[in-house]
Amino acid sequence: DKEKVYAVDIDGDRVKIYTDGLAAVMDFSKAKLFLADPSYKKVFLDSKKTYAELSDMGIAADGVVFDVTLGAYLADSNMGSYDIEHLVSSFLNSIYEEGKTDRCQAVYELYKAISVAVEEAGMADLLMKVELPLAKTLSGMERRGFRIEREGLEKYGETVSIHKGDGNITAKAFIQPALK
Repeated sequence: DKEKVYAVDIDGDRVKIYTDGLAAVMDFSKAKLFLADPSYKKVFLDSKKTYAELSDMGIAADGVVFDVTLGAYLADSNMGSYDIEHLVSSFLNSIYEEGKTDRCQAVYELYKAISVAVEEAGMADLLMKVELPLAKTLSGMERRGFRIEREGLEKYGETVSIHKGDGNITAKAFIQPALK
């Protein structure tokens, strides 16, 4: 059903999918089409990490409409910890027990609670238009790397100072080793 929202969790060599009390577990060969289909709305606990895991397996994900961790941060940037245990405690007033609690179902329930908090905080547009696309982009950059303009970076390093402790240190001291 393409109208529903599906929580997706990578569990070793399987993909778990959960929505409205229905759960499915499948291997990656069967999940590949679902994950790549943008018409199925998907929720990840940590989209940047999940994009990377899937990319390592040659799977491209599309149709991600919510990231629980990013949503929790936008709803409350003072939480301090955004691991699933803390999120379940804070947003669901429950206890997450590794190995006992269904992680995919917890992600789905967190999505329902945190999406409301994101809306109430007026951060839904920021999540959808900036944070989710940025998470996908950053995941790709971390996997592939990116080119730098060496001369421009060296020139920039000559003009920037960084105040550290009891004195100024030029950025060149930090940039030079990175260029080698």
